[in-house]
Amino acid sequence: MARDKCEHCEQPFRINCYRCNEPLIPGGDHDFEEMGIEGEGIVTNLSCSSCNAYYLAYQPFDDE
Repeated sequence: MARDKCEHCEQPFRINCYRCNEPLIPGGDHDFEEMGIEGEGIVTNLSCSSCNAYYLAYQPFDDE
């Protein structure tokens, strides 16, 4: 199910595809551990609503 707001900060998604400039659809979030990445953070997958491009956004957690 597509979300229209970030589940972490409640800000609206306003990310467009780098290839065709159409809106990206947020998929799911995964912990770094699930993705085999050291450290702590979240990986969000996004797909284009037009050209089917696929993106992974990496957000590490600060230690502070």
